[in-house]
Amino acid sequence: MIQKCTCLRFPSAFGLAILMFLLTLAVKAQDKPELKIGGALRFNYNLSSWKEAQKKRGGDFGYDMFRINAVAAYKEVFLNAEYRLYSQGFGGGFLKQGWVGYNFNEEDQIHVGLTQVPFGIQQYNSHNWFFNLSYYV
Repeated sequence: MIQKCTCLRFPSAFGLAILMFLLTLAVKAQDKPELKIGGALRFNYNLSSWKEAQKKRGGDFGYDMFRINAVAAYKEVFLNAEYRLYSQGFGGGFLKQGWVGYNFNEEDQIHVGLTQVPFGIQQYNSHNWFFNLSYYV
């Protein structure tokens, strides 16, 4: 029986520092790098009509997620990084993916870091009501 579990968690400032470090690796001292930076800020609106206090307020807006991502490439070196910041109750901040890659040739490349690996039958599988047999019958 495990009594104590030690987990490595990235505080939000540390995770953001890693993202910026990875970003500078691919862009530093290069002539014409390609760089795409994106992100999102997401909120939720909740109206629970069965709760009197919430009906009087007209519902609740709540912070959901902040995301920043970067994709950079120059010659044979490239990187992909995404950092997400949820509220502390839903995990806080973490590096979703962050890796640096190198193209050896058209067929061979290497990724170093926190990478994502495809799993399963991706485009043919769904876990919702709209993509099962009873919906189409």
